[in-house]
Amino acid sequence: MLNADLDRIKSSGLRLGISTHNKKEVEYVKKIKPSYIALGHIFPTKTKRMFSIPQGLLNLKKQVRSIKDIPTVAIGGITLNNLHDVLLTGVGGISVISAITKEKNWKEAIYKFLSIIKDNNYQRL
Repeated sequence: MLNADLDRIKSSGLRLGISTHNKKEVEYVKKIKPSYIALGHIFPTKTKRMFSIPQGLLNLKKQVRSIKDIPTVAIGGITLNNLHDVLLTGVGGISVISAITKEKNWKEAIYKFLSIIKDNNYQRL
């Protein structure tokens, strides 16, 4: 990653997102100024084996507030049941896998996510 030509990546139209797992990583990545910062994992997840502990909503909120000029995306264990609380942190976006792929009707799950987001007009703090 440190050898990547970030200016060339940006000028080509590609976006470079960097995943973080704690406050220390967030502070390091902010200096790199990627296209977006993934913050996670927020809750326990079974999508892949994680070597860090879940960040939780309080840490997510603190990290979002510390990032001023880079879009943020919350990832890890986000479901329809906790979506509202995740969005209240002010995070710019979410990434979900299991909450859609494990559903019998994945299209309906997507519509439910979109409906919650649209109907509540969440804004970054």
